[in-house]
Order: sequence, then structure tokens, then C-alpha cells
Amino acid sequence: MTIVWRDGMGIDGGMMDADHKCLIALVNEVDTVHPTLTLQRELQVIIAKLITYAQIHFEREERWQVGAAFLFAQAHRKHHIKFGHELEAISSFFREGRSLQQMVALQAHISKVLHVWIVDHIIKADGTMKPYADQIRRNAKGTAALAEAVRLSALRRESERSAAFGKLPPPPNDPHNGRER
Repeated sequence: MTIVWRDGMGIDGGMMDADHKCLIALVNEVDTVHPTLTLQRELQVIIAKLITYAQIHFEREERWQVGAAFLFAQAHRKHHIKFGHELEAISSFFREGRSLQQMVALQAHISKVLHVWIVDHIIKADGTMKPYADQIRRNAKGTAALAEAVRLSALRRESERSAAFGKLPPPPNDPHNGRER
């Protein structure tokens, strides 16, 4: 089921809300992948983006909370750690080839986990930060857009992975450019 951002989901009307909109877009990607032979690969890419999202966003959000003297920062951090572990556990399912039927079941599981996270964490737990919104906005000034950070990180990781398996040609400025070394 597609999640649509509503004003009531907002926390600070700024960077934190932009981060959360990025998460919702990634959750919606999980729900729109079609059950074909590329399902496993497509879900792997989305989960990699979500892991990157979580690492970047959680660090930012925790920094903003400390700067705003948010009373529940430590408890909030525990939620972030738990969700990070859930994403890593999901990621571990991709280490072996899976049947299409298994991947469809995994897709449903991922979707459920993410939808629950949005309701329990973003709407409920993050909602407790609304009284700190002005300070959070001030703390977030100058922070780069998360969507771009996630995209670049995923591309970098994919490039590193491909290079490790020798799938990339040598760079054009490589003096050896495919010749014996």
C-alpha cells in the first residue's frame, strides 16, 4: 500500500521532514517492485539504500536531538539501533539465491516491517520532538539533502562491489588500460 505524506506526519517543517519523505519514497519502492526474476536484485538495491538512509539519517537526527536538548534522545537512539539491526537481518537474506516465491514472501515481510516503522517510529516516537522543532531546524541548517546522500552512497557502494568482482573496465586514464602490467 502506497504511503502518502500528510502534514500531520511533519516534525520540523524542514530537513527532518525531508529525510522522512525520503524514507517514505524508499518504502513505496519496495511496494512497487513487480514479482519477476529481477525481484531479488531490485529489493537488494532498495535495502542497500535503506541501510544507507538509516545510517545517515539516524546520525543526523541524533545530533539534532542532542543540540536541541531532547529529553528522550537516548531512548530514541535505542529505537534506531534496533531498526538498523532489522535492516541488516533483512539484508542477510540476499546472501544466497532465493526462489521467486521466497522473494515475494520476503517483499511482503519487508513492506510490513517498514510500514510498522513509519507508524511506530516516525509518527509516534518522532512526534515527541515537535516541541523541539525550532531548535532542530536551527541545528539542521546547512545539512545536505538526504536523498542525494543516499543515492550517491548507493552508487559508490555498487561501484566498489562491481570493481571488486572485476566487472568494470579500467579507467580511461589508466596508462596500462588493459595491457599486461
